[in-house]
Amino acid sequence: MKSYIHIYKETRDRIMRGDLKPGTKLPSHRNICEDYAVSIPTVTKAINRLKREGLVSSIRGLGTMVADAPHSGGLVGTKTVVFVSFFPNFIHEVSSYALQEVFQGTDWRINARCTHSNLDWYRDYLIECREYPPAGMIWLPMSPYIYDHTEEMLPHPATKVVMISHEIPGRKYDLVRANGFADGFSLAEFLVDKGYDRDFIFLTEAPVKEMENSKFLQGLQKGFADRRIAFGLGQVRRFDNPHSYGFNNDPIIDGYNYTRELLKKERPRVIIAGHDWNTVSAYRAVRDAGLDVPGDIAVVSCETTVNLNAVTATPKLTALDTMFYYRARTAAEILKRRLEGDDSPVTYYETQSRIREGETT
Repeated sequence: MKSYIHIYKETRDRIMRGDLKPGTKLPSHRNICEDYAVSIPTVTKAINRLKREGLVSSIRGLGTMVADAPHSGGLVGTKTVVFVSFFPNFIHEVSSYALQEVFQGTDWRINARCTHSNLDWYRDYLIECREYPPAGMIWLPMSPYIYDHTEEMLPHPATKVVMISHEIPGRKYDLVRANGFADGFSLAEFLVDKGYDRDFIFLTEAPVKEMENSKFLQGLQKGFADRRIAFGLGQVRRFDNPHSYGFNNDPIIDGYNYTRELLKKERPRVIIAGHDWNTVSAYRAVRDAGLDVPGDIAVVSCETTVNLNAVTATPKLTALDTMFYYRARTAAEILKRRLEGDDSPVTYYETQSRIREGETT
């Protein structure tokens, strides 16, 4: 059975080649179902995506037709900005809202693509942006330490690109990211001021090479060192996290299982988790081990975008709020200037996170 992506791409390609002229009526949904051996909802999903990209339009009683002046889904020279993010839906929605605010009232269309941590979708969206290049692109990628972005996945040279959070090795794009060193330093100061002065561990699924180059860990180490507390890579605890990717992903289970086993061998006073889902994993493992949070073990997130207690039934986490809304808004403002003709040198922008004290310290 063909997927909606297959129907969408074939129809789109026919429009782009001129095989389907403006005003041409597409076959009925039922006929498309028979041609591709798919269900009505699958066809509807493909047609709706073509509509969102301005390639077709539907008129009640007349059916679906190729648009009079179809967009290319974002070809160079059109008024399309694509936002691609690898992260889960709630981060995508926060960022998309910021983009819509910046481009509201302009002629630019925002085409937001959330991959929901699905590697196949992520790859397909990026290849599509390469084949049908948008005028502008805001890209919130997977870490290049985790994922190798091949040439076919990189943006077309004519596309104006602004990255959020990560750089792509060998490529020069405008970049908006948190000030990792400052964030680590301020979190170390916060923890010591709260009375925690020993037995810290850092819990993460990040690869060793990423940890060795982590500005956040360097800032954390410096912040503790200024208070005469030893902290370094020896305090890092790393686990593999294969269940976070693909359909029906589970961003909690691997960190949870690792922490449960860890607590059988050592008893840290503070667990600093790499991001919010790691923190939820650690919190649940500590509680299920019969320990109190924060009485026995404090649990802190070094990156969060939302209070996950509303989603995961945990207490409000103590965390560094990495202000994804402001990062996305800054990225959108930079891209808008680029699209309006700003050709100044590529620049890196850093935003400052803030500590949101919750119930886990």
